Amino acid sequence: MAATPVISLKPSYNSVVRGCPGLPDTLPRVECQVQVRSGNGEPFQLDKMEIRFFTVESLHGKNRTHRPNSHLGVDSTMGRDTEESLISGLAKRRKNKLDHITVHYQKTISLKKDSTQKQKPLLAVDMPLTIALPDDIKETNYNTTFGSCYHMLDCTVYYNGKHSKNFKHVINVERYTYLPNPKLFAPLERTSLSADGKFKVSYKVENPCVSSEDLLKLTVTFRPNLLGDFGTGNQSPTKKGLLFNKRIKLKHIDFQLREVLEINDASKMNFTATDSFENVLHTQIEKLNQIVSMNDIKVVANVRILTRDRYFQNFESTFHEPAFVYKLGDGVPQDATTTPREIKTVLLQNKNNNVPLQYHTSITTFGRQFNITHNLHVGFKISNGKDFAHRLNVTVTPWTAPQLRDIAQLISQERETAAYAKRFYKSFGGIVIRKSQGDYYLEYPVLPPMVSHHDESTMEQFCIKYDTNHTIPRRVPIIE
Repeated sequence: MAATPVISLKPSYNSVVRGCPGLPDTLPRVECQVQVRSGNGEPFQLDKMEIRFFTVESLHGKNRTHRPNSHLGVDSTMGRDTEESLISGLAKRRKNKLDHITVHYQKTISLKKDSTQKQKPLLAVDMPLTIALPDDIKETNYNTTFGSCYHMLDCTVYYNGKHSKNFKHVINVERYTYLPNPKLFAPLERTSLSADGKFKVSYKVENPCVSSEDLLKLTVTFRPNLLGDFGTGNQSPTKKGLLFNKRIKLKHIDFQLREVLEINDASKMNFTATDSFENVLHTQIEKLNQIVSMNDIKVVANVRILTRDRYFQNFESTFHEPAFVYKLGDGVPQDATTTPREIKTVLLQNKNNNVPLQYHTSITTFGRQFNITHNLHVGFKISNGKDFAHRLNVTVTPWTAPQLRDIAQLISQERETAAYAKRFYKSFGGIVIRKSQGDYYLEYPVLPPMVSHHDESTMEQFCIKYDTNHTIPRRVPIIE
């Protein structure tokens, strides 16, 4: 009976991804071992292995669109008609579009030095594999409104002359470039004028980088522009009588957190260069109804940021409830004043099997084909005056402030490990810098595989035993 190889992946450490993607000095890389083993203990011939590592960026197509905000526990001002137009706009432009694939690594490995060399029967082959991650690699993410990004390790094994078997494994990549750290993202201060130049607004954003479950803290100072455009003389000073002859009021301020789709290569994505799409994630209204005078109107707001999958967030929050953390014994009396919370069962269904549920969130991402950015749209409703709005750039990251200490420790450890890795790979030829299509990348040396031939010592090592009392020896099943 011919052997059919079984292909599996074994991480070299706790995780397949080593280093911190986005930080080149930590040597971000995929370190693993591709194991090819005989499925039934019979020998096989390994002709060659083809290994690829690639990134798939995908926009939601005609049959894969999902209603914006359907997974978010937030209010949205986007109506049904606007949602449908956004979805149909994406679908029409992507009707004939396939997912874009960027290949980062491709290599063919053969155990034979030449085609004429005869190979001994094999029982197992363990192939060490190290793949450098590009500095601009995009993180794993699934955005309900616009699209997704995931990374795949593809291995095809050719054996016994005419057979082949394919193995695919999803690699989850997390970037460490955007952290909600005040040292990396200082408070943002900005002053802007209204469209007619009559009002001046000063903004101060305390935390321009927020997590996917956070509060955006900002201060808005609204005042009349009595001195013109910052004293540059581009506009004539606003006369006091002209501005206040009517009882002008600032009715309310609207804060809208928006996500924006930016197409980098419009021609390949079946878009035009001017195409852009927006989606409102959350709206918050600060009602004021104050008369505009020479005094400043100052508003301190905390805008809610919640871009994660609502059901998965509820699932994670249950792990912190006392009933889950502390298991009460049977003899412990229940508090009569406490009413039991009704528990509803909700099925968590993954819309993309290549992206785990913890990556289903709206975050700021930059890729080769498309970007997803965020901004805060601040709108001013003026009675007896012209309404206007400004936009403030906001970075949304999956990392949270309580994780910063552990992340800093991880980065320090990976930098130290990278120094050891450089010395290790130097003994096998060293890490080489290559150039392809204008991009520079690192290439790691190919490490020698561990080859196990089909002989008595190897079968004893793998606990493979045969009963020789039969005409054709039968394998003895062993349960470990």
